[in-house]
Amino acid sequence: MRRSRFVRATALVALALAAAALGQERPRFEGSVGWSGGSFRFDSDLGGFDDRADAELFQARLEVTSARGFGGGVRFESFSSDSAAGLFRDPLQPLDPGVEARNTAVQAHFTYLLRQHRFQMPLRAGLMQNTLVLDDPIAADPETEYRSFGPFFEVEPEVTLARHGANTWTVYGRFGFGYGPTSVEVDNDPRDYETESSFLNLELGARYRTGPVVLGLAFLGRYQSMEPSSVVGGQFAYGFDSGFHGVLLSVGVSF
Repeated sequence: MRRSRFVRATALVALALAAAALGQERPRFEGSVGWSGGSFRFDSDLGGFDDRADAELFQARLEVTSARGFGGGVRFESFSSDSAAGLFRDPLQPLDPGVEARNTAVQAHFTYLLRQHRFQMPLRAGLMQNTLVLDDPIAADPETEYRSFGPFFEVEPEVTLARHGANTWTVYGRFGFGYGPTSVEVDNDPRDYETESSFLNLELGARYRTGPVVLGLAFLGRYQSMEPSSVVGGQFAYGFDSGFHGVLLSVGVSF
């Protein structure tokens, strides 16, 4: 709960800085929504719990910077695996839906925008909160929740390939890294397990701008690596590597 407040506070400060940017000459505003179809994989340190399933991701983001390049923004992402054909299905039980994975990430950040003639690169630093839930509807302990909180850093170089009037083609890459403590909660288990996770965000793609409208197509990857937890009452939570990757389609505005 306290971590959520930190993220909300950072988001408010970042948005306040973004609002201040609106009072400057020639501010830059960007907002978009996106959808990605792909797959989610989960590789546990516990043998026999490595699997992947189809998944879908939704993304929404907002960022404002001043003419001098200072500003801030927020990003929200959520993905879930196929609930009808999930992870770790029992081959001897055809009606077993498997485990559904759900992930929600909120990032609030400050931004400094570097600009040249055909090149720009936002530098972002802020706080993130990431929650991964594994939900097994037929298990005695149906949900395991991995909640992480910590700083993240990101760069997004973008190069203009062609420009004709109000139409522009660009290519870009987004590279982000985060790290922070992770708490693990298992249904019907009173113990709280503590550990750490690292995060890697990747996007590689192209954008087409016509007037204020921006259309995007990119490869997207979201990856988490969690260390085994400390031992609590003779038990511990196994570490894992997980990741979502797919093709992101986005539409937004930029002016």
